[in-house]
Amino acid sequence: MHQAEESSRWELADFIFDRLGPRTRTALKIWAVWTLLGCVMAIQSHYRMALMGKGRPWYSVLFAEFSYTWMWALLTPVVLFMARRFPLTRVFSWRIPGHLMTGISMAILTHISVLSRACESPGCSSASISIGV
Repeated sequence: MHQAEESSRWELADFIFDRLGPRTRTALKIWAVWTLLGCVMAIQSHYRMALMGKGRPWYSVLFAEFSYTWMWALLTPVVLFMARRFPLTRVFSWRIPGHLMTGISMAILTHISVLSRACESPGCSSASISIGV
C-alpha cells in the first residue's frame, strides 16, 4: 500500500508539472538547482563556522546562503541570454570582454546586495559575515 501511495504522488506531481508552461518549468528547475546548492552551501558554512568556534544558528546560515543562491537564480536568465545571444565560438572573440564585464558586474551586484541584507537576519553580527573569499 505504501508503494502505491508513493507512485500516485509522483503521478500527481508529473501531471501538475506537465500542465505548466515551458517557461514556468524552466524557472522551477532553475530555482530547484539553486536551492539545492544553497542547502549544500548552508551545511558547509554552518559546520565550518562551528569548527572555528563562531557557530551561527541554522536560520541565520540558511538566510545568508539562500539570499546568495536565489540572487543568482534570478540572474540565471541573464547568463543564459548572454550565452545564447553572444556565443563564444572562437579562441579569442570580441565577445569575451562583454562576457567578462557582465559576469564581473553581476558578481559585484550580488555580493553588495547579499552583504547589505546578510545582517538583517536575527543572530547575525557584521563580524560573522562570510563573503566567500
